[in-house]
Amino acid sequence: MFVGVVIFCFCQKNQAQSINGSISINGVAALNAPLGSATMFTNIYGNVGSDPTVLATTGNYTSVPNLTPTLTFDTFVFNPMASAPTDFQLWTITTGSTEFSFDVTKETYISENSEFIDIAGTGTAYIDGFSPTPATWTITGTSTDGELPTFSFYATAVPEPSSLMLLGGLVSLYCLFTCFRAAMLKRKILSDC
Repeated sequence: MFVGVVIFCFCQKNQAQSINGSISINGVAALNAPLGSATMFTNIYGNVGSDPTVLATTGNYTSVPNLTPTLTFDTFVFNPMASAPTDFQLWTITTGSTEFSFDVTKETYISENSEFIDIAGTGTAYIDGFSPTPATWTITGTSTDGELPTFSFYATAVPEPSSLMLLGGLVSLYCLFTCFRAAMLKRKILSDC
């Protein structure tokens, strides 16, 4: 039983920490048709012609200063959802020597009319030195002329609670203890015969 505890503690120490926090990115999106009938982003850029920029951060993203431009922000098909790509890198940001990136794994919701678009899904957040972490994302935008002059991307990392890992370790210890106890009881019963 002691060996199981040592192995569990050793494994826990070597695991990288999950990402915790959120990031909001603002920019301009060109669409393949007027808002309401558009099916894809054809270009994504910043409000002043450069790249989209970071608007706000929390948690592990706070080392990214506001107004930091993204290095990339890829275009993609969003409607119909069945045609939407999966498992692709949406954006990257480098601050100092640290790279931040986000991969879309699935689009789960879309609502679009001539004045508004709302797209949501799941993905994976990456920050150098952290474990890849499941995340949720949304892209929203409003318009009065059918185009999408501004949009906002928002992602929140949803790390697996460490309590689940602790629970897994406790269940493992319980199983080891139960097996050990059963073996001891069996040995005692056989020795009493």
